[in-house]
Amino acid sequence: MYIFQIPAFTSFPLDDYLNHTELNLTENKLASFKMERKTGSESITHLLLAFNKIIEMDVTVLSKDLAVLELNNNSLTTLGPENFDWLKKNSSSLKSLTLTGNPWECACYTWDFVEWVITKMNESTVSNVAIL
Repeated sequence: MYIFQIPAFTSFPLDDYLNHTELNLTENKLASFKMERKTGSESITHLLLAFNKIIEMDVTVLSKDLAVLELNNNSLTTLGPENFDWLKKNSSSLKSLTLTGNPWECACYTWDFVEWVITKMNESTVSNVAIL
């Protein structure tokens, strides 16, 4: 059974699972990933969205303690300026970022994102960064 869209939760019951901080939606058929604030999204430290069909997303509601972000093998062409700004400001906890297998746009406006990814790849604190 596949998930095609994320249900509109009024509350995400992560408070019931204090040690559970991973949201794994790998290998579904999600076309977008958007969550409302106050749904438990601020508790997620591992977000696994690989092998979906995501073309748009919003990471700005996620925890500043996000450690793992897997977006590989989707349909992302860009992360968008809001997501990129959020990642730049809140990526101190990021240990793994996987972006491979997406049809990334190569344009002047995406260069800052590419430079940021290259910087993350060279940081010793991030063990896994992949984009191409």
